[in-house]
Formats: sequence, C-alpha cells, structure tokens
Amino acid sequence: MPVYAMKVATKTAHEKTDKLFIYTFESPALGQRTIVANLTNVYDVGDVVAIAELGTRLPGVVLKPRKVFGIDSEGMALGPVDAALDTDLTAAFSADASPRTFTVTLSIE
Repeated sequence: MPVYAMKVATKTAHEKTDKLFIYTFESPALGQRTIVANLTNVYDVGDVVAIAELGTRLPGVVLKPRKVFGIDSEGMALGPVDAALDTDLTAAFSADASPRTFTVTLSIE
C-alpha cells in the first residue's frame, strides 16, 4: 500500500489523554481517513501531510488496523510535505520496498 499526500481537515484533542490528537485527513481521490497521532508531530488544519495507508510496509513495521483509546486509526501520519494532494510519496518514505539483502563475512582464527 502506498503513502499519499493528504490535507488536515479537522484536528481535535483526544478526550481520554492529553498526549494524542484525532485528525481527519482528506484528499480528492482517497476521501477521508481518521488517524490518531501523538504529540511528536503536530499538524494544523490545512497542512499537507504524508499519510501511510493501512497495509503499508515501512522500515520495521507493517501498518495494521488498530484502536487507540477506543478510536479507529486508519493509517499513520509521517510528516508534513510540500506536495500536491494525492501525490504518491511511497518511494520518498521507503514504503513497501523489498527487504534489502546483505552479506556478512566472518573470519575466525
């Protein structure tokens, strides 16, 4: 699944904790997504943000549906971007990339 540029439509504080916000992100092609996010990256209404869809494989994690304090979170906000809405940002965030292979050489004496 890809990462797309979406706009913040609404932002509300989570009523059960002061460490989370509930955002509604939207774009013409994708419609709306509700995402619960922490205070590490705080967005304002109108900001354009990279949104990883459910099922996206990011380095070290695959996004799965989850509830956060009772609210369904439909993806992950990855940070503000300077891109048109609906732009596919998958490559920019190394999403869905095949695992890299590597070689380890050992010398034992």
